[in-house]
Amino acid sequence: MPTIDASTVYSKRTKNYTKSERRVQDYLATRGWESLYHNVQIRDVQVDLLSRSPSGVLTLIEVKGQGVSGLAHLGHWQAVRLSRVCTFLAQWEPIDLQLALVSSTRITLVPVY
Repeated sequence: MPTIDASTVYSKRTKNYTKSERRVQDYLATRGWESLYHNVQIRDVQVDLLSRSPSGVLTLIEVKGQGVSGLAHLGHWQAVRLSRVCTFLAQWEPIDLQLALVSSTRITLVPVY
């Protein structure tokens, strides 16, 4: 497996999402997930969370806040970039991509295909 640059790079946008990302990290930890990296750059793509599921699968998690309407959006090009990272990492082990939808009262994990 390649070495991942785990240095945290904070932008204004990243600072706004840090609270939601921490909530997701805590939520996953209570369900047996192992948190590996937070806001890591892999092949020039920022990944919100890189975790290992209880079954041992390496998982990229993109955190999205849900508005009052309950909708969240993963942009086309963002999905393409994250898919490229998954393809790269899949050379070494199975990998999954999930979207964590965060509202004021709940967190929902949705697989991205």
